[in-house]
Amino acid sequence: MKNKKAIIIGASSGIGKGISLGLLEKGYKIGISARRKERLDEIKKLNPEMVIVKEYDSSTEKNDKLINLLIEKLNGVDLIIYCSGIGIINKELDYSIEKKVNNLNVLGFTQVVTHAFNYFLKKGEGHIVNISSVASEIGNGISPEKAGETSAAQLSKGLLFSPVMKEIMSAPKEDLAASLSNNIFDGCGNDLGGSKEELDDFLVQLANKVPSKPSGGL
Repeated sequence: MKNKKAIIIGASSGIGKGISLGLLEKGYKIGISARRKERLDEIKKLNPEMVIVKEYDSSTEKNDKLINLLIEKLNGVDLIIYCSGIGIINKELDYSIEKKVNNLNVLGFTQVVTHAFNYFLKKGEGHIVNISSVASEIGNGISPEKAGETSAAQLSKGLLFSPVMKEIMSAPKEDLAASLSNNIFDGCGNDLGGSKEELDDFLVQLANKVPSKPSGGL
């Protein structure tokens, strides 16, 4: 059986590390990046043949080059996950803090998602996952994270209305839901705690909530 392949950006701790370990357990070959190489190496030691490590700061470097490098080393990729982000309390509204947060949460994210989108569009298949924050919905008034996470959330939604996605989304929503259900169940059906029929029903309900055209600020 051919191993699936994934790239996880922000894999040294927290959710990114947890996802990396989970994908390894499921037989994925993974490319992982973060600033703290020693933590990435800890993951690699668990299965050296299945882990590619790249020390990288997504807030200051060219993320398209990072994606291309890891794709080359993996010999292709099926799943790209961005879970690199920070939140810093900024009571004084110091611009340097705002810039630091947004370089990672907005610019880094945008580089990765747009490059991944175009790569998968050319390939004809693939999945992009963005791990965001409830700060995109609520914020706290003193952190630039609210603006950054909101921007990331809106870009993710906006991709639904690119010309190619409009064509895909014009298909019957039941068909879209069935295709998504098959992909999800094939990858993690044993961990869902429910039947495929229940997943089908849920996704059809979710698909019916997707608007046919952008609203408001999209």
